[in-house]
Amino acid sequence: MKFEKLPRVVLNEFFNNLNEHLLKNKPQALIKYVNLGSKIVRLLIYDINYLPHIERQMSFIIMDSAKEYDATIAVFSEDDVSSLPANLSKEFNPKYNLRLRVELLVKKARNRNLKIYDSERALIIATDAIKNSFFAYNNESNTYYFAVNDLHPEIFIKHGHMFVKIFYRISKTNNTSLVHGAVFGLQDKGVLFCARGCMGKSTLAVTSLIGGFQYVADDYLILEQADAGLYSYPVYSIVTLSPKMYNTLYDKLNVKFVSNNAVGDKYVFNVSKYHNNFKTRYPIKVCIFPEISDIKKPVIIKMDNKGKAIVQLVHSTIKQMKDEYDTKNVKKLINMLQDLEFYRFRLSSDIFLNTKVLRDFISNLKVD
Repeated sequence: MKFEKLPRVVLNEFFNNLNEHLLKNKPQALIKYVNLGSKIVRLLIYDINYLPHIERQMSFIIMDSAKEYDATIAVFSEDDVSSLPANLSKEFNPKYNLRLRVELLVKKARNRNLKIYDSERALIIATDAIKNSFFAYNNESNTYYFAVNDLHPEIFIKHGHMFVKIFYRISKTNNTSLVHGAVFGLQDKGVLFCARGCMGKSTLAVTSLIGGFQYVADDYLILEQADAGLYSYPVYSIVTLSPKMYNTLYDKLNVKFVSNNAVGDKYVFNVSKYHNNFKTRYPIKVCIFPEISDIKKPVIIKMDNKGKAIVQLVHSTIKQMKDEYDTKNVKKLINMLQDLEFYRFRLSSDIFLNTKVLRDFISNLKVD
């Protein structure tokens, strides 16, 4: 069920009722903050069981205090997230809204998935019956709301990286954006890896982290375009590995197991033991497009046509964030990357040799 361009009076009533619901039915919120580089976010945690997820996923950027903040995320648990909008507003209740009642009957819907968009097609209220989650955004107070009904690690990890779509919306400015990619390097020479999933960048990031490289991210990060160049900021302190890769790296890893992804094909680990390697506002000097191949010796060669690599990073980002309608942000991301040099990295099956070749490449890289 979808709504677009609802009157502000309806939305104000909904958010007022939501705030009253939290005050009446939830304990006093625990307050934390996270540093997204150019933005500080206040977290209002109404269920203490959220805290381990936050601390494990964002242990590098979480803070106990901040002088000011740019946005708020209120997180809470809810037994029946699908019914929450209907309980808070008659507009979203089939008992009072004939259109909804007819739609449920026609579609024979067994759940009340709800999506509400503003005039710019940005999602402002949503429920997801499959993930049992609730999301809302009040643009007048710049407050986001997020709830699930099950906080067990194996279930919760199905949501992926915590708050990633919310962080994407908060971090999106004229010169910054959250992107789906990886950044690590040596001697303050950062390399941005542009590729979709299953292209080898996460394994390369983890082996490089183990090998003492400077590190920002293996999956999501913040990019900032400044007068002096392109910079990156870390967000998450977790990495994901396949069971096979985890067994390969078992003797070398210094990580804490967080969860599997409820399917079992990925393991999630906290890498806070490597926080000394983490870098913030880390300069990016080149981009690399990794490719899994069957060659015995990995090789890094310059790309004359960088379009494929740029498209993969931009497309992967907007696909993950479901933000295909924001053409302005797409153009911004392309402009951020187009002046960098791009290299193709043909990876071998020897993951440690791949890391050695990358180390030699970065060490010999001449930058301004």
